[in-house]
Amino acid sequence: HQLLTLARASRLDPEEADSYLSEMGAQLESWIDANPVGQTINWTNAMEAGIRAANWLTALAIADPVRLPADTLDRVTRCLQRHGRFIENHLEGTPRLRSNHFVGDLLGLSMLGASIQGDPKARTWLENSERWLPREVKQQVYEDGCDFEASLPYHGLVLEMFVLTMRSLTGAGRPVDPETVDRLRSMVNVAVAVRHPDGRTPQFGDADSGRVLPDGFDRGPSLDPVIWVAASALGMDQPLDGTPHPEVAWTFGLAEWLRVAARPMLQSDHPDRFPDGGIYVLSGGGSHLVADCGDVGQAGNGGHAHNDALSFEWSLDGVPVVVDPGTYAYTSDTEARTRMRSTSAHSTPQIDDAEINPIDPTRPFQLDEIAAPTVESFSASDEQTVLVSS
Repeated sequence: HQLLTLARASRLDPEEADSYLSEMGAQLESWIDANPVGQTINWTNAMEAGIRAANWLTALAIADPVRLPADTLDRVTRCLQRHGRFIENHLEGTPRLRSNHFVGDLLGLSMLGASIQGDPKARTWLENSERWLPREVKQQVYEDGCDFEASLPYHGLVLEMFVLTMRSLTGAGRPVDPETVDRLRSMVNVAVAVRHPDGRTPQFGDADSGRVLPDGFDRGPSLDPVIWVAASALGMDQPLDGTPHPEVAWTFGLAEWLRVAARPMLQSDHPDRFPDGGIYVLSGGGSHLVADCGDVGQAGNGGHAHNDALSFEWSLDGVPVVVDPGTYAYTSDTEARTRMRSTSAHSTPQIDDAEINPIDPTRPFQLDEIAAPTVESFSASDEQTVLVSS
């Protein structure tokens, strides 16, 4: 991600642009030298290759690549071609389950296919991306707009990857069908509805601060940058109060930022219930409560779910009062992962020491659902909002 920072710095400080571009080229050369394809930790999975390719391509588009040495550009291009072939040969998922990793693969192939000229494989990558995008949006995003991972932070990451894939396709002259666009807009509506007034997104499920094209390195528990970028890509009105996020300009150009800035606020009433994802919003009088009544997600695999059924986050007058602890670590500390996924770590009832769903520490990315939440009733009026669930 530091390549994005160097590229942006070269545009903001033209007098020092050569220094930033020199450092950018040196880092690319060094990385290529140290990481033969498939032989280092940086080739562990195709998703990481896809996100890396997206960053390289975006950084080169922001900077002035013709000012880089010709041999550096040649090496980078050949390495990106290898990225595409690596992703193509190591797609992640099966017909039974494809999740955010496959979306990362899709992102890499779409951006590489739209950017690399003269490689016969690039056309195949674009054609596959055009075919797979609507399929994955339909399978991984419920009709109410919730991502099927049972994680609101992953909802943001997947939304970012989907809209960047869509823009790569449309930029290459391959239109995306209206049904797919509408469902992605519903994902934006979910992100806006659950958002606390201070910008915090409830940390239900796993949260690894995952981003594709981040604005710097300070990643708080907020999806605001993604909300702005996605709303822009999807042609929506302003989703939040205030000026559009700078990432809109960095990702899509200043003209796009100005277009969004001139748009009115989104007038459609945001839903307060998302029954497919099990998310319910109780808001009014300065109180904002988001309740999690969903299942373990991922078609029953529960790879990024916690034992947080019937838990909630609550803020009052914009101040967080009850918050979800989020995620401490994945595989580096399985004991901490088990603890942070446990029932006792969440604001939900617990009987004795029993877990809502059994946790196997040896399977850090699986949670078998035993207890299924049920919403008995939900009603909202000007006077009160009532949620009854079990």
